[in-house]
Amino acid sequence: MVTIGQLKRLGLASQFDCHLLLGEAAPTIAGFQVLHRQRPGTWSSELRDGLKQLKKAYVLLWLDDFPPLALSSVDEIMDLIKQFVEAQGNYLRLNPLPAGNGSEVFANVREIKPGELYRTSTVYAVWRREVLLQVLDDSETAWQFELAGSVRSDSYAGFMASERRHIEFVNLVIKGLIDPRAEVRLRRAQVDISGLVRPRMDAVQLGKLRLGEIRSRVLQLLPWQVRSRVRYLFSTNPVPKH
Repeated sequence: MVTIGQLKRLGLASQFDCHLLLGEAAPTIAGFQVLHRQRPGTWSSELRDGLKQLKKAYVLLWLDDFPPLALSSVDEIMDLIKQFVEAQGNYLRLNPLPAGNGSEVFANVREIKPGELYRTSTVYAVWRREVLLQVLDDSETAWQFELAGSVRSDSYAGFMASERRHIEFVNLVIKGLIDPRAEVRLRRAQVDISGLVRPRMDAVQLGKLRLGEIRSRVLQLLPWQVRSRVRYLFSTNPVPKH
């Protein structure tokens, strides 16, 4: 629950009707309502269960693996979302991770063109709820959704990304293991992580992660038109098809 604590501490949670998608457990957390999955399933099928319980036109999707450290400002983020909704967008990435390569939609926000890699990145993104429901595939994990879902999203316009980084965060949990580098950053920021009970990465696992991060940085140096094709060369999942 580190992410929930940080969303409340930084003042972002108070701006939204906040919900938690959980299984059988139902903890009471002030300011958050619990959405129950209908049955155990994949990340995508359980997210669909939660989205169907909501009536909002737009949702800000956040994952518990990515606790925030700092915000540009709550007012800036809310103004950005307001402009996105007024533009009748379908998807807005609050950080340029990666940035969009299309034309400027409004100040400091660019279109994410069809064919761009990670077009459906799940990290701090605002979605039109109905579009997210259409793009989901109930068989997929979150990682598979970011790859294959990006291809399915190509039939939708209105995908955007901020050119400014509005939320500083760490990727605390990767494949069920705590990244010790993220843990150090949270401690330095005086974030309470005393409740963490997951196993930590060992030196070999951390080394493999660093190699993957280097590969990702190299990938960003390539023209956006070829990034997807190069990325799929390293994927253990089937190449997504339109």
